[in-house]
Amino acid sequence: MTKIVAMTLKCALTAILAAGSWLYVYDRPARAQVAPNTRALSFEQVSLTRDMLKRFLASFPEIQSRAKKYSKELSAAGDPMGYARRDMEDFVKSYGYRRYADWIRVTKTVALTYGFAKTGAELNDLAEQTKLAIAKIENNPKLSMEQKAQYKAMISANMGVMARFLPKPENFALVKSMMPEIAATMDEN
Repeated sequence: MTKIVAMTLKCALTAILAAGSWLYVYDRPARAQVAPNTRALSFEQVSLTRDMLKRFLASFPEIQSRAKKYSKELSAAGDPMGYARRDMEDFVKSYGYRRYADWIRVTKTVALTYGFAKTGAELNDLAEQTKLAIAKIENNPKLSMEQKAQYKAMISANMGVMARFLPKPENFALVKSMMPEIAATMDEN
């Protein structure tokens, strides 16, 4: 599962790029911002539709291009963030998004789901892996009852954390059905 999380984060970072994530963070009031190291771990997936996914794929190359351009401009004097945010906001509206932050949420969901689908794993694999690990613990004669309880508790807690990174079943089915289109856009950029 660590490989899946790493791939997901790599896809999300590639998609959003530095300017994209800064635009998203600075779009909220300071008191509403969360620590940078916890924000990525607590996002909520959106429920994707075929239309939403097609609009995302159509917008992705241009957003990526603009994000690269703005990341270069960030070191320049002045206030490029204001212009960059307005430009991104206006651009995503042409693809049916209310705000750039909405596009970012879709990006994170697509990146997570696509990254998981690319591994070839199925959604029930995590539950099956958990059952197998717990069975091995229960059947290990070298462990005391206390050790078995501790190990099972650790596995359950870890699996609970990893389950947050599993795509929604309906998103997974949609992304799997559109893998060639997604790969053509995501893997190319």
